[in-house]
Amino acid sequence: MSSKTENWDDILQSVVFSINTNRSTTTEFSPFYFMYGRQAQLPFQVWKPWIRTQSPQTVLDHIAEMVKIQQEIFLKTMSNIEKIQEKQKLQYLKCKGISEIKITDGDLVLRRNMLQKTKKGYKM
Repeated sequence: MSSKTENWDDILQSVVFSINTNRSTTTEFSPFYFMYGRQAQLPFQVWKPWIRTQSPQTVLDHIAEMVKIQQEIFLKTMSNIEKIQEKQKLQYLKCKGISEIKITDGDLVLRRNMLQKTKKGYKM
């Protein structure tokens, strides 16, 4: 891209393709893979032409396989997101110096009524 920003629309498709094919660290999949169930192929990577003489049953089998793959991808993605969120939560708590307190039934706890402190005219 030149120093002038007048040609942004010339490279927009390349930028979008780059974003869609980069693997996300959170989901561990690229948006393209999540959408289509396979990695994107560049024109020079395609070496075999598509054969369109498939029977209807073959097409139905392919659709069923793709639905199965999409469901597996979704489950893996949700699992990956939960793991990353837990990791981020622990990192946040560690940076803030907050330790997670586990309270079980029967533990003595100190309760504080914060409602009174927020009212006007609260006296100590």
